[in-house]
Amino acid sequence: MASVDWNSLTKQLEELRARSAPELALVARWDKLLAAAGEARAQEEAREALLREVTLVLSGSGVHRVLELVMDSVVRLSGAQRGFLLLTRPDGSQEVAAARNTKRATVNDAATEVSRRVIETVLSTGRPLRLEDALHTRPFDLAESVTRLKLLSVLCVPIQHDGRTLGALYLENRTASGVFTGESERLIADFAGRIAAAVAQAESFDQLRRERERLEAQLAREYEFEGIVGRSPEFRRLLDLVARAADSDIPILIEGESGTGKELVARAVHRRSPRREKPFVAVNCAALPQALLESELFGHTRGAFTGAARDRRGLFATADRGTLFLDEVGEMPPELQAKLLRVLQSGEFRAVGSDRPATADVRIVAATQRRLEEEVKAGRFREDLYFRLKGVCVTVPPLRARKEDIPALIARFLEQFHPAAPLALSDEARACLLAYDYPGNVRELESIIRRAVLFAEGGILPLAALPPEIADRGGEILRLPVHVPATAAELLRAKKQATAEAARQVERAFLLRALEAAGGKPTEAARLAGMNRTQFLRMMKKFQIERGGR
Repeated sequence: MASVDWNSLTKQLEELRARSAPELALVARWDKLLAAAGEARAQEEAREALLREVTLVLSGSGVHRVLELVMDSVVRLSGAQRGFLLLTRPDGSQEVAAARNTKRATVNDAATEVSRRVIETVLSTGRPLRLEDALHTRPFDLAESVTRLKLLSVLCVPIQHDGRTLGALYLENRTASGVFTGESERLIADFAGRIAAAVAQAESFDQLRRERERLEAQLAREYEFEGIVGRSPEFRRLLDLVARAADSDIPILIEGESGTGKELVARAVHRRSPRREKPFVAVNCAALPQALLESELFGHTRGAFTGAARDRRGLFATADRGTLFLDEVGEMPPELQAKLLRVLQSGEFRAVGSDRPATADVRIVAATQRRLEEEVKAGRFREDLYFRLKGVCVTVPPLRARKEDIPALIARFLEQFHPAAPLALSDEARACLLAYDYPGNVRELESIIRRAVLFAEGGILPLAALPPEIADRGGEILRLPVHVPATAAELLRAKKQATAEAARQVERAFLLRALEAAGGKPTEAARLAGMNRTQFLRMMKKFQIERGGR
């Protein structure tokens, strides 16, 4: 086609309104530019706007989703029936990264639906190839793929960046000849040039994520912290402190709200310690009345109380040479606190109903959701026992204080509860999950994802899969296109449309996303987002987001 038809453009804009949030943002921007431009320049302005905005979206995203967006736009602009975007692997082979048709649907069996002869020619020469009638054009009419696919109009252009060929855009129309003209070729070549740097940057983001995952796996192996997910600087410091303390026999006191993962930390201490081959024994001090808890800890003799039909070993004896985890130790009755203190001081205990002392070599790790220092001041907890337990004290932060860890936790739970096939969050659901404060912490998030996977649709967890309180909490954000901004320019546009609260949430999500892409390094995050470093650091301070790097 010689140019983009104005009426067709208008119709396409109306159809595009059904698209997902990132595409809606493009449409809104396109509408505004078209309205501002004179009719004489409307087509060129629309094309330039689309190219700029697609590049903007690409600059902060992973490869897969944005390439589908790219191909939807290319197919519509060019008049093709189908479009394919191929990326070159490190070994020189090609993979179909996106394959779309005019219905914005994915083309099945895409690898067999393109002419390898055409693609190899373009990649080897580094020049575009346009065929008006491939079935009757030498030497392509002899290619098996051309005859099998009955190709007529074909246009293929290379995607190149810094002298490197990243792949190719491949367009076809099997029902008409001469669909692609010189103007079409210039348009698509321009498009390929615009997206080349963005695709390279998106690939680097993916490489950065893979490297971060590798380092996290290495950290897990080094510290033996399997099952613990945490990227925030505060959580990293916690793990470092626990790793250092685990090597000794010093008692460890773990404080933190319910659901933050205190028992996971305790188990990590045991696995890291020299006692790892011996038992790890846990007891919830809040779950049993005093008499039963005493018997549970120290054991009892036959006839010691009603129902004691035989001798029973307690948990201290069971955990000998291992680790005893006292969960919710702040709930322990005062009388039992005194008996526990004697065990910690002398290493000796007596089973209920026995006069014979017994000994056990046990490392104590205790946890509480109460602030034991305040409990001591209030007279509800023994000060001497508090100092015995507090060899090293660590505090597990609540999830609302480390929201940068939420995406990784979600990914872990999605894999855990839906291992058969990968699931992804819709933009709306992701925005709401990031906005929620999680009074039940990680345990609550785990429960939310466990429930949500039951309502997945086509590999996506929609907003409707979340509990009402989560969706309602994110309502302010959903007044915006919920695509999380990836650059400072996107952030500015989003903030103009938002209420004050929504703007704050979007700004915070922008910071977390940028830091995630940059591996927690603010300077790199500011650079990737196209933002001044000082301004970026000022925003981090505003939201009390700690620095994870230089």
